[in-house]
Amino acid sequence: MNNTSNESIKSRKNEYHIDLVSMGVRFLRLMKASYKENEEAEGVNSKSARSTPEGITQQ
Repeated sequence: MNNTSNESIKSRKNEYHIDLVSMGVRFLRLMKASYKENEEAEGVNSKSARSTPEGITQQ
């Protein structure tokens, strides 16, 4: 009895960990994609595009 409940707790923790990792990976990919879009739109001047609201709203 005790062994099976410990295994189910471990598997549940693994599922949560996998969910968090996949969410983090998705978030990083999204940030990377938006950063590349800003870089391509502005060229060298990508820092000003991120700091101004006009650069963010233009897609």
